[in-house]
Amino acid sequence: MRGEAPGPAAPQQQAGSYIASAIRFATALILILSAFYIEYGSVTLKLRIRESMMASMSGNWINVRPGDPAFNVLTNMCDYFELGNSSGNDVWLEGRIVEGEFVFNGRLYLKNGKLGTLIDSFPKGPVQEGWTQRRKLDADGYELLDEHGEVIFGYHVDGKICVVDVNLYKANGELAAHGGQGGMVSHVPTKLGRNGIIIG
Repeated sequence: MRGEAPGPAAPQQQAGSYIASAIRFATALILILSAFYIEYGSVTLKLRIRESMMASMSGNWINVRPGDPAFNVLTNMCDYFELGNSSGNDVWLEGRIVEGEFVFNGRLYLKNGKLGTLIDSFPKGPVQEGWTQRRKLDADGYELLDEHGEVIFGYHVDGKICVVDVNLYKANGELAAHGGQGGMVSHVPTKLGRNGIIIG
């Protein structure tokens, strides 16, 4: 008779086992759903951030509208451009609009491939010793001349449109960009607009 005593308790143990399994399953399900929600939320957040960082484009206007100050690069009007790579060892030119004014940063090379000068917030920033900054006589804009009086960099503004109108050279002496009727013509990869497109 003593061996039969545990008999009635077996169904209770089995039921308790089922309940414990159910609790473990429910806990695991909650954790999975929570992880999915967090991951889904992070993906949504990333997408929203990416969307907010995308360039606004309408025709050939990038981040600007007719009547806004803009750079003209290959007939594309943009709020910003970057020719070349700032961290490289070749020609680099960046155009920005700061409080409605056009400013440039860059690493400029001479036609013979020698490093000419670095510009920092031109025409507002300092000019390297021996170089000369002057206003254009026939247009609204500035030029930068080397110690021999040769124009190495320059731009003009027509209304509210800014155009780089000089030849720019690579470190190997090849032409990197030049001025044209349709704005600056670039022969190296150039980024148009903040978070915009890269051409070339």
